Amino acid sequence: MWRHNEGYDIAVSVGSRLAAQRAQMLRVFAERVSGFGRGLAVTAHAMALYLVAGR
Repeated sequence: MWRHNEGYDIAVSVGSRLAAQRAQMLRVFAERVSGFGRGLAVTAHAMALYLVAGR
């Protein structure tokens, strides 16, 4: 039984590390996507101001 518990603890710790890495990758991806959205919004706003000023 002791070996079973030890193996379970090792599996949980490895799984936890993988879950933490996966969560970090998702956070980085979300930051990049939100940065892309902000850049797109700023570009669209600048283009709208340019078009309005041109008329």
